[in-house]
Amino acid sequence: MIILSGLSLNVLFGFYFSIFGGFTKNSNKTSINFQRISNITNEILWSLYYLVRFVFICVVAAIVTEKANTPKRIICDILDKTTTDTVKQKLWIYLSYTVINKLQFTACGFFKINKALITSAVSMGTTYLVILAQFQKK
Repeated sequence: MIILSGLSLNVLFGFYFSIFGGFTKNSNKTSINFQRISNITNEILWSLYYLVRFVFICVVAAIVTEKANTPKRIICDILDKTTTDTVKQKLWIYLSYTVINKLQFTACGFFKINKALITSAVSMGTTYLVILAQFQKK
């Protein structure tokens, strides 16, 4: 949870500082342009790096969750072909356990880590950027 929160905050503030210029103020005009372009490029690249890490974590969690459901289908196929009662009973117990307890990655139970988290984070970040933009002096 801390890693995902840190990644999303790094992306949010990175884009904020790259859009609104951050805290750099110098008196030399040539130095200002170069330093500002350098800072903007640096912030954008780091924000993209953190964004890729965030998306990677969410996509991998979604893929693992999806692959964890494939044994249920295999167990159903085995149940159809099995004739031994003890094996059927144990497979039914395992199948009922896996149906009741679905595998999900969560951040301490607060929210699920899956592909929907990406869209939620993008919408949250966009909302906060709009709010922060409204506080900028013109």
